[in-house]
Amino acid sequence: MHEKVERLEVNLRRQLGVYHELLAMAGEKQEALTANDLKNLERIVAGEEQLILQAAQLEQERLELAGEAAQAMRLPVGELTLGKLGENYAQFNSIQEELETVIAAIREKQGSNQKLIEQAMKVIDFSLSLMTQCDETTYTRLLQRAESPGPGFRGSSRLHIIDKSV
Repeated sequence: MHEKVERLEVNLRRQLGVYHELLAMAGEKQEALTANDLKNLERIVAGEEQLILQAAQLEQERLELAGEAAQAMRLPVGELTLGKLGENYAQFNSIQEELETVIAAIREKQGSNQKLIEQAMKVIDFSLSLMTQCDETTYTRLLQRAESPGPGFRGSSRLHIIDKSV
C-alpha cells in the first residue's frame, strides 16, 4: 500500500474513534436529560464541543490526505471515494461500513435527545404560561379594585403600586 494511502487510513480510523466517543456521549446526554442532571449535561456538552473540534480538524487533514492519495493512485481528487479505495484496499470497505453505522447511530441518538429537549421546553413554556396567567389574574383584580375605590386606595381611581404617602 502506498504511504499516502496508509496515512489516509490512519486518519479515517482516528475519525472513527472520535465518532464512537460522540456516540457514547450522546448516550450519556440522553441519561442526563432524562434524569434532569444539568451539571452533568453541561459537562457532556463541553466534551462534545471538544470532540467536534477534533473531528473538524481530522476532516481537514483527511481532505488533504485524500488529495495526496488520489495523486498517488493517479485519480482525479473528486473521484476518490471510500468505495474506490475499497476496490484496491479491502480495509477501506470495513472502515466505510463502520463509519456509516456509527454516524447513523449518532443521528438516531441526537434525534431522540432533540425530542427530549423539545419536551422539556414544552414543560417550561407550559409552566411559564401558568405563571403568567396567575400574574394576569392578580393584576386584573388589583385594577378592578382600583376602579371601584375602597379602603386602601384613598378614594383614588388610579392604581399606585408604591404608596407615596409613606
